[in-house]
Formats: sequence, structure tokens, C-alpha cells
Amino acid sequence: MDRAAEFLGAAEARILTERNGRGQADDDVLLQRALGAVLLEGPPDAAAAAQRVVDCLRRHEKPDELKRAKLAFVAVAQECCRIR
Repeated sequence: MDRAAEFLGAAEARILTERNGRGQADDDVLLQRALGAVLLEGPPDAAAAAQRVVDCLRRHEKPDELKRAKLAFVAVAQECCRIR
């Protein structure tokens, strides 16, 4: 589930940008690319959880909501890794 780790890294970069207003110019592109990989490769639960993180970022949700979405993605991704 390398794609999950890639997505998590890209999401963390965007979350930090959301918090402090500073980020790299390509953070959004990397996040979208990582999301696309998770959506394509699945599993569906991980894809849905990743989409939720991106949706929270796009809506500029509060930090607590972003954290909950990120932790939900991590939990789903970890479970998927255990199943393999």
C-alpha cells in the first residue's frame, strides 16, 4: 500500500500549508496525483477515506475535522495492509 503512504505524505504537506499558510507551489498537484492513485488502486474504503481528507482540505475544515479525517484514512489503510 505504497500509494497510501504517498497520499498521507501529500495530505500532511497540505494540512501544514492549511495551518501556517506556507507551502510548496506543487502541493496541490502532488495531493491530487496521490489521491488519483488511491482512487484507482483502491480498495474502496481507502479511496473513500482519502477523498474525505481532500474534501475537508478543499472546504478549509477546522483542524480537528482534518485530523479526524486523516486518522480515519490511516486506520482504513492500516486495516487494508493487515488483510493482505
